[in-house]
Amino acid sequence: PRVLAYITAYRDADALAHCLAAIAAQTRPIDRILVVDNSPAPLELSPRPSVAILHCPDNVGVAGGWAIALEQAIAQGYDLLWLLD
Repeated sequence: PRVLAYITAYRDADALAHCLAAIAAQTRPIDRILVVDNSPAPLELSPRPSVAILHCPDNVGVAGGWAIALEQAIAQGYDLLWLLD
């Protein structure tokens, strides 16, 4: 199955980097990671081809991010959506 993982980020680039590293270390590889960055200014992160970052400075919150992730998972044909906060 194709898996999309979702992460909510807010003002903590180090926490986001650690979370991305933990996901990469899983025994079951994730096909794509969607990060909704609710920070006022975009978090700086090294580009990664498997990670999409959507900056939402108005702070859509966790539930808003989950809605975005669900829409993208359905639209892009993923089989599973892994929601992380």
